[in-house]
Amino acid sequence: MLKNLAILFSFLWAFLLASTWSNFTNRNCVEKTDVKENSEYEKSKLKIVTSAPDSIFIVTDSTTVLDKNSSLPEKENTTIKDTVDSSEIEKILKTPVEVKFSNNSSYFDDSNDLKNYLNLAKDFLLKNPKEKLLITGHSDSDGASNQNKRFSISRAIRMRDKLVNDGFKKSQLEILGKGESEPLVPNDSEKNKALNRRVSINLK
Repeated sequence: MLKNLAILFSFLWAFLLASTWSNFTNRNCVEKTDVKENSEYEKSKLKIVTSAPDSIFIVTDSTTVLDKNSSLPEKENTTIKDTVDSSEIEKILKTPVEVKFSNNSSYFDDSNDLKNYLNLAKDFLLKNPKEKLLITGHSDSDGASNQNKRFSISRAIRMRDKLVNDGFKKSQLEILGKGESEPLVPNDSEKNKALNRRVSINLK
C-alpha cells in the first residue's frame, strides 16, 4: 500500500514539475518574440542618415530631412489688392486710353498704361456683364479720307481681336472707325500725325 502511494506521489510531482517548466519556457519564448517584433517595428520607424560629422538635421512630421543650411518652406506671399470704389473704377475706365499706331499700319504700341487699363477693364466687365468697351479707330490726314476711314476701322478690329485673345468677351467690345475726323492735335507735323494715328478705348 505504501509502495503504491509513493509511486502515485512521485508521478504527481513529476507532472507538476513538467507543467511548470513548460509554462516558464513558453512565456520566455513569447517575451523574446515580442521584444524582437518591437525591435523590428522601432527600426522601421527610424530614418538613418549618413552625413558629414558637422551636419545637423531636422526631421519633420513628414519625415523630410533638412540640412542645417536649409530653411523651412516659406509661405507664399499674398498680395492684398487695395479696395477701390466701383464708381471710381468706372470713372477711370470712361477716360479714354490712347493706343498709338504706326503709319499705314495696324500695329500698335503695347504700353504698360494699356496693360494696366485692360487689366482693370477685364475685371470690371466680368463683374458687370451688361457694360461694354468702345474701341474707336483714328487716322491722320495723309491720303484720301475713305482710305483713312478703312485704316481706322482696321485698327479698331485689330485691337478688338487682341482683347478677345486676352480673354475679353467679344459681345462686350464695340468697334467704330472715325478716320481723320477727330484728330487729337492738328495734322501739321509728323509728330502730331503720329499722335493722331491711334485707337481710343473707353467704357461706353
